[in-house]
Amino acid sequence: MAPAQPRAAAPAAPAPTIATIAPRAPTAPAPSAGERAALAGQYAQRLHALIAAHKIYPPQSLQHGEEGTVTLRIVVAGDGQLLDVRPLAAAPSRLLTASLAAVQASTPLPPLPAALGRARQIFEVAVVYKIE
Repeated sequence: MAPAQPRAAAPAAPAPTIATIAPRAPTAPAPSAGERAALAGQYAQRLHALIAAHKIYPPQSLQHGEEGTVTLRIVVAGDGQLLDVRPLAAAPSRLLTASLAAVQASTPLPPLPAALGRARQIFEVAVVYKIE
């Protein structure tokens, strides 16, 4: 029988570590559905005001006494980029063209409120043409 060889010591187990957890910064509660609706409504009013500021009554429509309301569906990205605009109902062509031009002239649009928590939002905006 061969003489017993001394055994190597087993590697030492790693020392236990204690994880420290940093406290979380307090976060604001998510807005309620009513608050989000109010924010969307405020943005829609702002959008309407921007479009109205860029609206030009077509001269031929004025000469012919043409009045009407053009209702548009406007899709806005979170960063304010205009994604799409289209009429929701038939409208006189000159008034429709003027409405679309007013929307384009209003760009870039302001960003959507972050509290809406949306990448995009759809708005319906009525552009009214009335001879006074």
